[in-house]
Amino acid sequence: MLDLALDNKIAIGQKTYSWHDFNSIATDCFALISDSKSPLAIIVDDTNHALQYLLSLFKFDLDGIIIFRTRYTQAVEDLLIENCYSILDSKNSKWIFKTDSVIVNKRISLLTSGTTGTPKLIHHSWDSINTSSNISTINRRTWLLPYQIGTYAWFQLVTLSMFSKNQNLVIDDVMDFEKMFQRAYEHDVNAISATPTFWRMACMQVPDSVLKSINFIQISLGGEIVDSSILKLLKEMYPNARLTHIYASSEAGASIVVNDGLAGFPESFLASENKQSINLKIENGILYVHSKFAAINALDEAGWVNTRDRVEIQNGRVFIKGRADSSMINVGGSKAYPSDIESVLMSHESVDWCRVRAVRAPFIGYLPEVDIKISIDSKTDDIEKELISFCQDKIPDYAIPRVWNFVTTILISDTLKTDLIV
Repeated sequence: MLDLALDNKIAIGQKTYSWHDFNSIATDCFALISDSKSPLAIIVDDTNHALQYLLSLFKFDLDGIIIFRTRYTQAVEDLLIENCYSILDSKNSKWIFKTDSVIVNKRISLLTSGTTGTPKLIHHSWDSINTSSNISTINRRTWLLPYQIGTYAWFQLVTLSMFSKNQNLVIDDVMDFEKMFQRAYEHDVNAISATPTFWRMACMQVPDSVLKSINFIQISLGGEIVDSSILKLLKEMYPNARLTHIYASSEAGASIVVNDGLAGFPESFLASENKQSINLKIENGILYVHSKFAAINALDEAGWVNTRDRVEIQNGRVFIKGRADSSMINVGGSKAYPSDIESVLMSHESVDWCRVRAVRAPFIGYLPEVDIKISIDSKTDDIEKELISFCQDKIPDYAIPRVWNFVTTILISDTLKTDLIV
């Protein structure tokens, strides 16, 4: 049985609440949704309403999903209706009612990111989505929460604060990096969970003095491949912080936690067996996870989740290389992997960010193409030649990008990843 940590504080914008405050309001929210005869999809516009309705779902053992407004597309509405959800637009009090559908009490669901197509519905229980239950001792923390409402990473911090004492949150509904770090300073934030892209964007947009004014003692990274360059950057900026990178997905749950400050995870993790928590295996180069935190509808018959992520073992460590179905570029029969190319380019002192993808080419199929941002203070006259030369003794010739797009701005997606550039 999960108990609410009612005294934990949540700072949203200029106001500070406690879970006790949201617990009181949750009953009023329940009055609006109690007549539903189907699973509930609640569309919200801000964190305040998201937490009120989320607590209603928990408190009254309901079957539901919280969706942020920007994610509520026609494709998502069609998906919800197809799966017999009643939909409440919390801002406009508009309903789409469904009846006579199967309700699974205490089920909490979310959408996948949809980066590879239409989002999917992923079903959890409160016990599976609350991965903090696997930690025996949790020190007092005030967390900066930058993730979008309703994402798996958002749930990780929200449930930590809901069910673990002395875990406070600071949240902004607007992604303004400088203001976010200024408010973190004002609220004595000492912990953060974010993606590598979030940090690279923060380092470009926030003055160094503001970044270093935060006394982080815990920095958690996830959502993307965590390479040595981002770990080195954060070690130098926050020498007193413990760096943790977490392999997690909405399907597999938070599965791998690494605290040694190195990219990848120890091969010894594959040999560990703990039937009460998490087991890992590799089959045909693909990572599989067996976990009590996995989504209910992501398991095969034996209880394993196929992550679809390609991995490689090098010098006793296992490295995530990207999705097996989309992370390889076939260059005339030779295999080039974007993550390997990106890792090399990101190790160059002039590179702020890059993203490699395949571009069609006559006769040989595909070639690597890169979108790349160079530091403002770096000379750019011969930077392409310089980078090609830099790559030559580090990756095969066929893997060196043939198309170079130098960009000035990175657009960060709602999941704090870089899906778009200009």
